[in-house]
Amino acid sequence: ATVVRVYADDVSSLTSRSDDVNPLAAVVNQQATVIAQLQARLSSLETWKATQSKHVAFNAHLAHNVNVSDGDTIKFNAVDMNSGGGYSALTGIFTAPVAGVYEFSFKITHIPPGRLHSQMMLEGTVIAEVSAEDDNFSDRASADVVSHLRAGQRGWVE
Repeated sequence: ATVVRVYADDVSSLTSRSDDVNPLAAVVNQQATVIAQLQARLSSLETWKATQSKHVAFNAHLAHNVNVSDGDTIKFNAVDMNSGGGYSALTGIFTAPVAGVYEFSFKITHIPPGRLHSQMMLEGTVIAEVSAEDDNFSDRASADVVSHLRAGQRGWVE
């Protein structure tokens, strides 16, 4: 048979050790808070990275000559590239899939007689315009514009 003897000094030592659990619990709670904050920051950074790493670009042109009236959206029906899926050949409208700085470039060719006036629109506001007119020769005009768009904003040429 084993005999266990407990002396008064051993009991005070146990009491002292049980008090050490409270500071340890405080450290564990503090670490849990830090971990939760880091997880929230990581989630936020992953969301930001997902929006920043999306490449958006498109290139489209008309596959044939078209007659357009004032205010008609020109539907560039031959799409060479549409990275990010922002341009719709059916509507002729580009919708920004993510917020960012975008550069738009467009060219028009006028075939006589008469004149051709065209404009780049952003949510119904003119941001660039060009004119081509010559009764004897074909005439060309182009415009480049850089603008900051929010996700979902739309642009088109008319």
